[in-house]
Order: sequence, then structure tokens, then C-alpha cells
Amino acid sequence: QTAEIIKTFGRLCPDLTVTLNRDNADYIVLLEHEGGKDLIRRANKVAVSDREGDVLYAGSTRILGNAVKEACNAIRRHLEENGR
Repeated sequence: QTAEIIKTFGRLCPDLTVTLNRDNADYIVLLEHEGGKDLIRRANKVAVSDREGDVLYAGSTRILGNAVKEACNAIRRHLEENGR
């Protein structure tokens, strides 16, 4: 599941760099992806925090790509608000 999530971030958020090293990360994304290819879509829970641990976004979606988009949007908003 981790590889699928990283691949989805790369495809939907090419302007952001994904790292598995928390010490180098500006943001932490926690994503619980309930995989499966059946007809019933699963819940994807996502939370985004900044380096200090302040939560910027928390939510859930039925589609993994939408969860990733929401996480990317939260990071981009935070970057814009903080002049980066």
C-alpha cells in the first residue's frame, strides 16, 4: 500500500517531493488506504500536519486519488499562507 500511495502522490502532486525520512520532511501525511478492487469503494482516511505537529487537514474520501489531492491541497495552502 505504501508504494501505491507514493506512486499516486507522484502522479497527482508532481510539484511536491515525497520522502520517507521524517527528519527531512516539512509535512507529515498519514493515510490509511483500505485497498481492494471490488465494486464497493473503501474509506481512505488522511491527515496532514506540519513539521511542528500542527494538524492542517483531516478527512476521508472513498477514492485514494481524492485523499491524495486533499493532502496536496492542504500542503499547498499552507505553503502559500506562509510565503513559500
